[in-house]
Amino acid sequence: MKEAVQSQRAATRGWSLLELVTVAAIGVACGVLFAGWNLLWGAASPLFAAVLPLQYLLFAGTWV
Repeated sequence: MKEAVQSQRAATRGWSLLELVTVAAIGVACGVLFAGWNLLWGAASPLFAAVLPLQYLLFAGTWV
């Protein structure tokens, strides 16, 4: 009986601090990558304005 109660507690336990910090770090890293990609798009889009299909192939294809 005691083992069943312990396994029930383990199954309903919340997230540990390490898991929360890991998820937060992944979120921040994804945000930094997204912001960097937006800066790159803004800087490079005038360079590829002459060849519009190339611009969409290189940059917009990343999100597909």
